[in-house]
Amino acid sequence: MRTAFISVCIPLLFLVIAMPHAAAQEKILEKSGKKPQWVNSVEKGYIIEMGKGLTADEARDKAMERVRESIIRSVAEQITATSAQSTVETRTGNKYQVSGDYASAILTRTAKMPFVKGISASRAEAFYWDKISDKKYGSIWLNYHIKYPFSEAELGMIIMDFEKDQKEKEMAVMDICQVADNSSNLDEIAQKYRELLSLLPQLEDPVKGEAMLCLAKYQGLLKSFSLQALSSSPGHLAYLLTSGGRTYRYTAKPIFKSNCAGSFILITSADTNKITYDFNGCYESQVNKISVEYHFEDISIKNDFTIDINAGKVEFAIIDGFRMTEDDGDSLYIRQCTLGFSINSKYATDFSISRIRLDFSGTNPVIFDDPDIKVRGKGIHSLSVSGNTFIKRATFTSRQGMADLVSGTIEYLNLLTGVSGVLKFYSEKTDIRLLQK
Repeated sequence: MRTAFISVCIPLLFLVIAMPHAAAQEKILEKSGKKPQWVNSVEKGYIIEMGKGLTADEARDKAMERVRESIIRSVAEQITATSAQSTVETRTGNKYQVSGDYASAILTRTAKMPFVKGISASRAEAFYWDKISDKKYGSIWLNYHIKYPFSEAELGMIIMDFEKDQKEKEMAVMDICQVADNSSNLDEIAQKYRELLSLLPQLEDPVKGEAMLCLAKYQGLLKSFSLQALSSSPGHLAYLLTSGGRTYRYTAKPIFKSNCAGSFILITSADTNKITYDFNGCYESQVNKISVEYHFEDISIKNDFTIDINAGKVEFAIIDGFRMTEDDGDSLYIRQCTLGFSINSKYATDFSISRIRLDFSGTNPVIFDDPDIKVRGKGIHSLSVSGNTFIKRATFTSRQGMADLVSGTIEYLNLLTGVSGVLKFYSEKTDIRLLQK
């Protein structure tokens, strides 16, 4: 028993002897005045903190930082205590599950509130500092004490501001979500998406959970957009931005890329986007493309449009000559006949034939006006036209059943561009078949 008593007392005795010795190592070199009673105490309606530094400014700044942290923590704890929700939700796919620390989220949010910026040393009610020297280590520093007013009324006002701010953000989220469902203006949708992304870090649950669902809706909508070609010809492209069968207006300029085209100019009219460009670097021997890409923050949509440098071109040739068959006449004149022939259209552009002229030797030209022949698509087309001719029979009687050579012209209209053209032909074989008179 005696041994146990001695073993306990020896350490205690050493501690009692050592404490004055340790204190004796520190000496106050200088102080701001008489040490107030509030230093190192707790007083209602005030935050009392101390900072330590090599200079007065450094020590004061550290003390103020601790004041700021204490106020933020007081506000956050009060908000957490009065909140019906004590956890935050995190998103996994399209589902939400409870996880994380709500108090931590509130603490972070509180630190960003406007009132924090107003916490300043100029508002401190009192301060006290002393300059300390440690003989053992040869170090000198300042202890800076601050008495900062912070009442329950101020705390209540800050909490009211917090709740008001959260309510305003909740309304903002509701307004943003409605745009995704109702607007056909992609400018507005893109703007609201940017606002939502900016707003999300400022939210806590349950508002944040609703905002995340809204975000998923916007992302799904933006990713569903496609660029649909409306018309295309060399140097010109018109397209629509569509989603779910709806067409949307968007005035933002996309990114253009091409392996051959350049000098892009975009004109947006209503929901139609029109591009003009220079295609001098595009050739038939290569695949020519224009890439059009839109960016919505972290989402992009694009389409590669093929440039058909032959689009709008009309070029055709006569195959195997003509077949001219008499339909009506008398002993003197061929009054009506049918002209049959085939052509090979090189390009896919539609065109119509407006006039055919055949120049036979020894007689007046045979002309078929307004034949109403339309050629659609590339390839071989068999055509025929009937018309009044009023040709002297004697001119062709000796040629019947024989191949005759004829020159002439075929006038046509490009149905895409509205431009007229003329095909001239020479010495085409013509099979003439007359009625027996």
